[in-house]
Amino acid sequence: MWFVYDPSDSEFDIYQTEEAAKEAFEKVLERYRKEAILDEWDTDVERLYMGRVTHGVELLPVVPDDLADRIECGMASEGDVFAEALVREVS
Repeated sequence: MWFVYDPSDSEFDIYQTEEAAKEAFEKVLERYRKEAILDEWDTDVERLYMGRVTHGVELLPVVPDDLADRIECGMASEGDVFAEALVREVS
């Protein structure tokens, strides 16, 4: 997975291929170029990024009693739904 970050809109978009991300990156850069012709370069262009996503977060269900034991409160009730956020590598 790949990403493009456009600081002018605080947009962070995900792409499945490097080629798709590169195409989106170039389109955003071209927009900055066109705006620079009419005025001047927006310095945000120096914060335009494209990169590879290496890690993400996945929520995994946790049995309430296990969570209560872990935080030593013993206050989990039947029907409570808990999750743990785990870092995972993205391929």
